[in-house]
Amino acid sequence: MEHPDTLIPDVVLLDINMPKMNGFEVLAALKQHPRLQTIPVVMLSTSPNSEDVTQAYTLHASGYLIKSVRFQTSLKQVETFIDFWLKQRTIH
Repeated sequence: MEHPDTLIPDVVLLDINMPKMNGFEVLAALKQHPRLQTIPVVMLSTSPNSEDVTQAYTLHASGYLIKSVRFQTSLKQVETFIDFWLKQRTIH
């Protein structure tokens, strides 16, 4: 059982390709959980496939980030996203 004082994240950066449960399955589960459903979720994928993008938004993702296949570039994208998110938190 979840403790009511358990900290929840301000945002989730969720990769689509994961073992056991894919990101879409995790997203669907998050959006059905009463305490977690309002957390913004940004999907992360190397796939620019419009069906993946549509599925993410259909499941109520807040954004879809296409990551680079190059590790260093992908890392920079994630760092940029985190910087952006932190700046948005201080504005609001």
